[in-house]
Amino acid sequence: MRNKPSKKRVVKYPIAFDSLGKELVDLSHITEKNRDFVVCPECSSRFVAVINHQTPHFKHYGDRECSGAFESYIHKVVKEMFKTITEIELPELLIKDLPEEHLRNFLQMQYGLLDSNIPLNQQREFTIGLKKNLTEVKKVKIDNVEIERTIKTPKGDIRVDVVAHLRNKMLFIEPYYSNAIKDDKKEKIKTTNIPTLSISLMEFIRFTKFKFNLSDLKEWLLIDNSKNWVYLNDGSYKKHINSYKKYLWSEIQKHKRRIILNEISILKKENVERENDLEDLKKKFKAVKAEISDALKQIDRLGKDLEDLK
Repeated sequence: MRNKPSKKRVVKYPIAFDSLGKELVDLSHITEKNRDFVVCPECSSRFVAVINHQTPHFKHYGDRECSGAFESYIHKVVKEMFKTITEIELPELLIKDLPEEHLRNFLQMQYGLLDSNIPLNQQREFTIGLKKNLTEVKKVKIDNVEIERTIKTPKGDIRVDVVAHLRNKMLFIEPYYSNAIKDDKKEKIKTTNIPTLSISLMEFIRFTKFKFNLSDLKEWLLIDNSKNWVYLNDGSYKKHINSYKKYLWSEIQKHKRRIILNEISILKKENVERENDLEDLKKKFKAVKAEISDALKQIDRLGKDLEDLK
């Protein structure tokens, strides 16, 4: 029995490249002037804007198959978009994301301070309240970017998707769809000592379900939630760990003060309770004393009555 031919899946692309205006466009930017000049950012073949559709989109002219996959397409779109971005938010650096060597140094520092200052039975509760990040979210200006730059390293050349220049510093940015940065590339990046971010595009696509425009994608690229630190540099890691050490010492001192204040509060409460007990005893003593006085008076009267009877 002959198998039925499978129906060709038509990919619905949300963004095109305007070869006339030399810029990325979404469906809201399509005009009579540029309609015939929009192309696929990946293969540069002509795109058709499908407007009157349940889910408006671009598709290849004549349902032509693209030479690249959607992963290549979105990756190319993002790199092109970075040419127009002038600022981004750097994410916080989490303790758990420290490289193994620096994480080991951090834990040695932390345990050393805790063991010498916080009783063992209090350490778990104390550490739960500590912050889990070494840095805060920070917005930075981008002066200019280079796309797909080859960087030479002692361990071999690497191709960096986006090299952002921030004043006199550089920042590597690696967008990825399904394949995160491999370990061998990470090792080469470390030798450059240049901070590197990764941006998850798969997470964005899962959230938008392929229905997005240029503004949606740009917002994702700007915010800190889209990024993770692949690498900072050894000097930065040491600086941030030392900064956390000062914070940790401050929290330990606050904890000690809270313990002392709590102990003072308990002593005051106990003292008040003792004073209340003393007052109760005084009242009881006074009542007993009055009873004894009354009894002595009765004895005295009885004594006089006895004298009168003689």
